[in-house]
Amino acid sequence: MLLDAIWRNDWSEARAILRDVGVPLPKAAQLSMQAGHNMAELMGALNTTTH
Repeated sequence: MLLDAIWRNDWSEARAILRDVGVPLPKAAQLSMQAGHNMAELMGALNTTTH
């Protein structure tokens, strides 16, 4: 639900979801950026092992 709201650019809903689960928006942004970084590293590692 949270990612759907973000992808739809519905920040009111995203903030409401974060508020309901007790996660501040800056923390959610930090976690999202870290997840993206981790995924990029994983994809890079997979790319080097498959080629």
